[in-house]
Amino acid sequence: MKGRNKKPKNTKPLLVLLSVLMILALIVLPVKAAGKNYTPGASNTVASEMQFTFNKDLIIEKDYNIPAATFTFAATPGTAIAYDKTAKTVEVLAGVDCDKIKFTPDTVMTDTGAGSLDYPALSKDASTAIADAGITLITATPDSDHYTARKTMKMDFSKVEFTEPGIYRYVITESGTNTAIQNDSVLTRTLDVYVEDASDSTAKKLKISGFVFYKGTVTAAPKADAKPETDPETQKSEGYENHYPATGLTFGKEVTGNQGSLDKYFEFTLSITNAQPNTVFSVDYSHAESSITAINDATSVNVIASTDLPKSQPPTFAADANGAATQKFYLQDGQYITVYGFVEGTKYELSENAEDYKSIETIAQDVSSLDYDGTSGADALNDPVSGTFTKDVNKKLIPVHTGFTNEKKGSVPTGVILRIAPWACAGIVILAGVVFFALRSRRRFEEE
Repeated sequence: MKGRNKKPKNTKPLLVLLSVLMILALIVLPVKAAGKNYTPGASNTVASEMQFTFNKDLIIEKDYNIPAATFTFAATPGTAIAYDKTAKTVEVLAGVDCDKIKFTPDTVMTDTGAGSLDYPALSKDASTAIADAGITLITATPDSDHYTARKTMKMDFSKVEFTEPGIYRYVITESGTNTAIQNDSVLTRTLDVYVEDASDSTAKKLKISGFVFYKGTVTAAPKADAKPETDPETQKSEGYENHYPATGLTFGKEVTGNQGSLDKYFEFTLSITNAQPNTVFSVDYSHAESSITAINDATSVNVIASTDLPKSQPPTFAADANGAATQKFYLQDGQYITVYGFVEGTKYELSENAEDYKSIETIAQDVSSLDYDGTSGADALNDPVSGTFTKDVNKKLIPVHTGFTNEKKGSVPTGVILRIAPWACAGIVILAGVVFFALRSRRRFEEE
């Protein structure tokens, strides 16, 4: 028949093509290694992918310096949460191997799931020392009356042995009992570590794909269809925020009386106790002299001798490890100094060398030269010259305004005039007689 004479088709090219496609499929498709378990731990080749960093912000009023403080952080496992099919939430695993998390910088403990950050007491203007301490200053943050001294804490998970893909939850807790430092209003943070499959032909592997940091202790699980950055519906966080509330001591000098010298320098001694250890106090000389170069009246008796000039007054001074400090200052009439950095419970005592002047504690409004409350007209400085810094009913530190009024009066020595009065009268009578007889003799001479 006609169909029997047809030659069979050549299938060899088709077989070759199928073989090539199978080889390409083997090359393209990943081949996972045999075995039942993942290799424990994260296999990220980039170290930074296994590290989480959060901020530690110390917010300070703009006129005050950085205080000495230490803040400690510890990691503990979060609470595991089973998946909920109805609520469409995914499983959350309790964090593992907290003792293998390394905190950096770590000045207290190493690889024990805890670490600390130290702030040394520094002048806010000591830029080199601030940088050396790992501190970044952010000015006018959170507002123009404050600045932020920021340090960063790094958590390294490279030694943590994760065993399955999933979300591993940790709770990070801040602690610290630093004098005068107000801790964050919420001391805990929740850190979710996202771990995913990263298997290859050699082994079943895991890697860290990301971190999400929440404020507070989170008890909810993320939605199955939500992105990590949007769920749970909880406030995300960049770190911890602490405050350093402090206040200032303003003191001045006013001289009264007709014998008072307005160019005389008076010596003041400020003694401080019970301050925060190693506090660096800053001094504002907007209404005084930071460097005394001349004395107007070289003949007047001044505490500062002309031979001791020029004399510089300190822009800062520090308390010792016990919170004590003593510093001398010099003021003329109408001058005022403000010292910043006092916290609740700090004690102060201000004294002066009044010499032969009458010393009056505080300065009344009618002799004051300072307007510190922002209203028109000078203000009285009538706080005690010694006392303790306290807070008002709103828990805000109360600043101190004080000083000394020095009075020196003199009266006209009328007694000297009385003693010479009889002789003066006699002299006037004699002189009048001489003039009278002289004029009389002249008339007679002219008539003759």
